[in-house]
Parts: sequence; C-alpha cells; structure tokens
Amino acid sequence: DKRDGTSDDKRDGTSDDKRDGTSGGKSKGKSEGKGGDHPDDRARPLVSSAAAWLLAEGVPREWRRRWRMLYASDLHGMSFQTFLGRVTGEGPVLVTARTKLGSTFGGLASAPLTAQAAFYGDARSFVFALAPAAGVYRATGHNQHFVWCAAGFTSERFPNGLGFGGQVGHFSVFMAGDFERGHTRDKAATFGAPNLSGEVGDFDLDSVEAWAVGPRPEEEPWAKKKRQGGGVLDAKYSEAKMLMETASRSAGGPEREER
Repeated sequence: DKRDGTSDDKRDGTSDDKRDGTSGGKSKGKSEGKGGDHPDDRARPLVSSAAAWLLAEGVPREWRRRWRMLYASDLHGMSFQTFLGRVTGEGPVLVTARTKLGSTFGGLASAPLTAQAAFYGDARSFVFALAPAAGVYRATGHNQHFVWCAAGFTSERFPNGLGFGGQVGHFSVFMAGDFERGHTRDKAATFGAPNLSGEVGDFDLDSVEAWAVGPRPEEEPWAKKKRQGGGVLDAKYSEAKMLMETASRSAGGPEREER
C-alpha cells in the first residue's frame, strides 16, 4: 500500500508530487478556490503545490522533506474510523478539510494522533486557511489546547471528532466524528485565528485529507503504546475516569480549568 502520493495516490496528473513546497507551481489553481467551480476540482488534492509552499513555512525544517498521503476521503471513503486507522501512529499529521461551500482549512497535529479525553500536542501545531482566504496561525501561548482527538465517547463533555485549538464547543477547527459536519470559531485563544471557513454556524463537510509530514516514523515509545492499548474500549474507561474526577472537583476540590 503505497501512501506517499507518488503512485496509487497520483490524483493531480504529475509524475512525482512531493508536496514539499519546493517543486514549483506557485500559481493558485481552482482547487484552492470554491469547491465545485469546475468538475476536475473534485479530483485534485486539497493541498496543491502552492498551498504546500505556504504551509511548509510553518513546519520545522525536518518536517519539510517529503509529505506522504495517509488518507483522502475521495479515495478511502468519508469515515472518521477509517481516518483514524490510517493516521494513528504515523507521526505529525497535516489535516485539511473542505466544506460543501468550498472553504478549505485545517490544522497540523505535532504529536501522533490518538483518541483520548484530553488536549495534547505542543506549540509546533498550528491552524491554517487556504480558501477563501489563506493564512497560517501559530500558537499564541495562551493555553495548551493544541489538538483534540476523541472517539467512542458518549458524554457531550468529550465530543467525538478532531479539533484544533480553543475549547470544547469553541474550536478553531472541529470536524465531528460522523465526518458530516463541524465548525470553525474565531478568536479561539490557542491560535487566535479568525473564522477560518468564513461560514456562520456549523459547516457541512465535503472532503478531508491527511498527510504525514517528515520521514516515515521509526519505532518510538508511542508506537509501542499503540500496540498495547487504545481504541473505543480504552476510551470509554478514560471517559469514566475523567467524569469521576470532574465530579470530585465539583464537590469541593480545585476548580477545573475551563477549556
């Protein structure tokens, strides 16, 4: 299964699309504009060469060498579980989404994506917009709510899906676990970005892509942890633990920091 975008995943008609932002092609085609402007737009990667050039400026130098496509909803189906199965344990991941109205945006998860009931990651994470406006927004230092990734939870306190920045219910970017809808909110403290989609209220999700940045990961402690546990059952135990801790604090313990 070659997932580096050089053989089976050649969807833009190039022979070797490295997505490192250095192969030229700075002109912004219609794939960066409103989705559906042209029938061929749906067959193009969401991250064009020009977009990769912009985004590469926000990532550490060692993550710019070669980006590997891990997931594309047009190829693998619109499924959050499929998405998680293809990105988990692959190292830092750049996730791009497009709405039914054509807005294109996303975020970089600096730490490997794993389902858990807490924010994680570090200040190398960021959020970005590609259409209708383009920009990269880095961490402000206000809080540590870089990445949210949850699956298998039943409480509204832990919404299933993928989010970047802000707090539960008010993310800079959030894609719900059904991969059908989501939201972008302005002035979420983590990145201080404007409304990246430019859409009011929730958006309808059209397509999602995920690219691993940097070299293919070697055997790391987080990879061993992936084999030893995780999944929906562990997530539910984690949820119960978090709810009990919250109830304990509400009964007289320290105030819980607002997300």
